[in-house]
Amino acid sequence: MAERAWDLYERALPRLNAAQAAGRVEAFMETYQDRIFDVIDQEYSAAQDDFREARLIFIRDCTISPD
Repeated sequence: MAERAWDLYERALPRLNAAQAAGRVEAFMETYQDRIFDVIDQEYSAAQDDFREARLIFIRDCTISPD
């Protein structure tokens, strides 16, 4: 998922840079019209429970002190 998000970001980067160079809020808002990140946002939201469980396991493993 992270790799696909990065690929999308790289494809959007020229447009994001152009909006930043324009220096206008309207140009920035126009970058949201394509909504290219929506699919990644939906996948990320759907996986929240899995991520939570993985974080808890990681935290528990890291916080157990050696005997």
